[in-house]
Amino acid sequence: MVDINLDIKFVVVDDDIDWIRMHRELIRDKYPENKIYEFINGFEACSFLEAKALGSFEPSEWVVISDFNMPIRNGDEVMKVCEKNDISKRCIVSSANPEKLKQLMSGAHVFKKKIENAELKNWLLSL
Repeated sequence: MVDINLDIKFVVVDDDIDWIRMHRELIRDKYPENKIYEFINGFEACSFLEAKALGSFEPSEWVVISDFNMPIRNGDEVMKVCEKNDISKRCIVSSANPEKLKQLMSGAHVFKKKIENAELKNWLLSL
């Protein structure tokens, strides 16, 4: 276990509760003390991020991990809200074609959705 205690707040967005749980476990393994906000659709996540941005908000403290294909606003819209609010640590984790998603997601990292995701783990450690 890696004990990293930085002031990072995580937002996890996925319409599949099992994937939220897996992302939570991955984050807890690397950042055991950090806050994780979980949402089951893009609408909830976008509303939350917009509300946070109205207050005392430090974009460098936020990391957003989102699925792409979701009902009620997809990952593209979540990434647009992140970009609008200067959240640079953002990624899409999706089963959709990663090459096509990379073209759509300017500034966001794109990872293939899989159970053991070394690339996502490395990205989290690089934060």
